[in-house]
Amino acid sequence: MRDRCGTGDELCKAAAFVLTNGNGTIVGLGLICFDCHYAGVRWPGAEGIDRRLGTQETWSAIERELKAGLPTTLLSPLTACAQILVGRADVRVQWVGWAKRLEADDPSESPVVLDALLFEAADLIAW
Repeated sequence: MRDRCGTGDELCKAAAFVLTNGNGTIVGLGLICFDCHYAGVRWPGAEGIDRRLGTQETWSAIERELKAGLPTTLLSPLTACAQILVGRADVRVQWVGWAKRLEADDPSESPVVLDALLFEAADLIAW
């Protein structure tokens, strides 16, 4: 994870995603923050956040996708955002917007703050 996220003028800006199965049932929630190289998924029934790791090439592709703008329809499973969140075709990924901007006292806390946001969002979903 990079540490330039969440301090001073650099507020953490995370893209929010809903993950669904073929029937359209929500099977997870995801967040991606390019600035701190954070990708996490909250799966129903899981006790923790599934943190996802990517290569430098993956993060470069994610940056390009986020800067270009994501569609509000289902993402192609070949996009870097879909790949880092699920990496499989049986789970569909849809960008739903930008999560609230977050600020952490210490940049190394940004992933913990993003994890907490995923837990909070998951509490609003009836799995």
